[in-house]
Amino acid sequence: LSGEKGNWDIDSRAVYLAVRVGDTLFAKARYGLSWVDVSVETDGRSLSDSDSGGSWGASFGWNFSEHWGIQAGGVVVDSDVDYWSLGLGYRF
Repeated sequence: LSGEKGNWDIDSRAVYLAVRVGDTLFAKARYGLSWVDVSVETDGRSLSDSDSGGSWGASFGWNFSEHWGIQAGGVVVDSDVDYWSLGLGYRF
């Protein structure tokens, strides 16, 4: 059903243990367990599936001032699901 239009519902949950190294320039690594539930309705058909398993990821960041920083990272949720992120953060 990849690429088909329809009503897709994806629910994912995960629990991670993480470690961070560095302060101004930093790296984080995480490993944990994830659960994913997917259901789709398209062209009168309805399919659903769920899966659980190991999940891991890493991110790198730079705190370029006392309050501001950026971070980029990725997480492998399942063998065919990756999550990539890029963010700007403000620390109070």
